[in-house]
Amino acid sequence: MAPYGEGGAVLEAFPARRALEEEGVDLTGARYRVKVVLRSGLDAEEKLAALRRSLWHLCFIRKFADPQVRMVEDVDWSEEWRKSHGRIKPGRRIVVVPPWDDAGLENDERAVIVEPGSAFGGGAHPTTQLCIVLLERWLAPNDRVVDVGCGSGILSVTAARLGAARIFACDIDPRAVAATVQCAAINSAADSIDCRQGSLDSFDGKCELLVINIVASVIDRLLPLVPARLVPGGRFVFSGILADAEAALLSAMESVGLNARERISHGDWIGLAGVSNDPPCAA
Repeated sequence: MAPYGEGGAVLEAFPARRALEEEGVDLTGARYRVKVVLRSGLDAEEKLAALRRSLWHLCFIRKFADPQVRMVEDVDWSEEWRKSHGRIKPGRRIVVVPPWDDAGLENDERAVIVEPGSAFGGGAHPTTQLCIVLLERWLAPNDRVVDVGCGSGILSVTAARLGAARIFACDIDPRAVAATVQCAAINSAADSIDCRQGSLDSFDGKCELLVINIVASVIDRLLPLVPARLVPGGRFVFSGILADAEAALLSAMESVGLNARERISHGDWIGLAGVSNDPPCAA
């Protein structure tokens, strides 16, 4: 949705929930509201129609309420947008900051600079935050990391900030590849991040840590490829998993030798981390 609005989109916790429900808006399971501003003009209806189509496609992943449209007073939306995008600290060390944030960091904090409004996320989505928390706990210095579905590049740069020796990032969307390359550049991490268009089969060799932040159905399809990409005892971080898909995914993971050892949640979203079982010894 972000590409259609003035300055991107804003994700915020639901205000005035009761008032919306009294108006007949179905908020079942809703925890956040996405706001997009369209400047009135000849293309406003076209952009609104595109937004509605995007929402229709997203409803195949999860049900959303019908969009609410209203006219608002014209203001400096670029300034309002900046006010809505502050720094985000999901865990203990990584701080996601917009480019204009020049405030200092605490002793062990490490900044990941991300331009808010990216179509691939600015760090506010729960699945991204779950991955950052798990990366802080499961990434070891000098790990080789594979980031599947790299989006805006936040997790690849996070891995670099946490001491990964090399990060291989991939996404099937060429715009995501461009966004990740840009994110790596503005964070001075381009030398350690190799980003390509494609999926898990885009890279040869093995890694110590594999990260997939997509949706459970895609993770499930990729599972048969994961063990071959990990060194013996290698680690994984999976996110983008809705609670109602967790049990089936855990069963599929077990069938390919992936042992989930940590589970964290943010609302209805689940993050999993664990290890690949060592291959059986030859008889």
